[in-house]
Amino acid sequence: QIANLADEITYYSHDLDDAVDFEILSAAQLGDNSVWRQSCERVLERHRDAREPELHRFVIRDIIDTQVQDVVRTSAQTIIASGVENADEVRKQSLPLIRYGPELLEANRALRKFLYQNVYYHPRVAEVNRGACEMLGVVFETYLKHPDRLGDSALKRIDAEGLHRTVCDYIAGMTDRYLATEYDRITSGRE
Repeated sequence: QIANLADEITYYSHDLDDAVDFEILSAAQLGDNSVWRQSCERVLERHRDAREPELHRFVIRDIIDTQVQDVVRTSAQTIIASGVENADEVRKQSLPLIRYGPELLEANRALRKFLYQNVYYHPRVAEVNRGACEMLGVVFETYLKHPDRLGDSALKRIDAEGLHRTVCDYIAGMTDRYLATEYDRITSGRE
C-alpha cells in the first residue's frame, strides 16, 4: 500500500516537473490545477522572490512534501482506528489503510485528469511513447526467438513461468538506458 501511493506521488510530481521543463504545460494551464496552484501559493509565501526555473522546482518539492505529510497523517489515523495488530489483519481490511485524506484524494483525481488531458496525450509525448513501444516490441520479439540472451537466472524460470511471462518480467526489470542499449545492439546487428 505504501509503495503504491509512493509511486503515484512520484510519478505525478515528476510528470508535472518534466512537462514544465519541456514546455508542454504553460503557466496558465498550471494555474488551472488546484494541486499546483496551492503549492505555488505556499512557495511564494515562503520565497517571495522565487522565479523560474527555481520556482517550479520549489513547487514540485512542496507538492511532494504536502502529499507525503497528508498520507502519513491520514494513514496513522486510519491504522489506529482499524485496530489492526499484524500484517494478516491489514490484508483482511476492505479498504487500504495507507491513503490520502478526502480533500487530497479529490485534488489528486483532478490532477490525474489534468495530466491525461494536457500531458500524456500531448503530441510530443505520444511521439516518445511510440519510439519506446517500438523498442519494447523489437526487444520482446528478439528475446522470444532467442531466450538464451536472457541470462541463466531468467532461463531457469521459463519452465515454471513460461517464456512470455519470463520475457515480460525480464524486460519490466530493465532501466530505460538498458532497454535502449539492447535495442541498439539488436537493430545494429552487433549481436
